[in-house]
Amino acid sequence: MANELYQHMANLTIQSIVKIAANQGISFDKQEMTEKLRAQAPARFKAIVEEMVKDGKEADLFGQLDHGKVGALSMQVAKVSLHHGCVMFAKDLLNIQETVNQ
Repeated sequence: MANELYQHMANLTIQSIVKIAANQGISFDKQEMTEKLRAQAPARFKAIVEEMVKDGKEADLFGQLDHGKVGALSMQVAKVSLHHGCVMFAKDLLNIQETVNQ
């Protein structure tokens, strides 16, 4: 299960890199990006999963997790958290800094 999850996360991150680079007009070396992804993925994916679990638990408004059930809200929040984590990882790999208009 963990290998499938990590493969899914790698795919999401790669898709995000490609989309972000295309939208921002950024070019990158695929080999270098692959090496950066492989080097940073274990620690980063672990952190993303931890955040996903935390977010899913916080969304468990009816205590279903205590009874071995995953509610729809918790599941959806976990999915969004996972996707967001992979997108943010892709931005970091591309060295894109967030700017806030004030």
